[in-house]
Amino acid sequence: MSIKEFEYKNGLPAIRLTHPNGSASVEFLLYGAHVLSWTVNDHELLFV
Repeated sequence: MSIKEFEYKNGLPAIRLTHPNGSASVEFLLYGAHVLSWTVNDHELLFV
């Protein structure tokens, strides 16, 4: 699993987790643990 830290809008700290084969990923904010994105096979599965 790949773990990458990045800055979201307004400098908010976020994390991206990626499956080893690259087929799935999730992004979430560290502040409040809000899920930003969840993709599998390049399809967004998070609908808000």
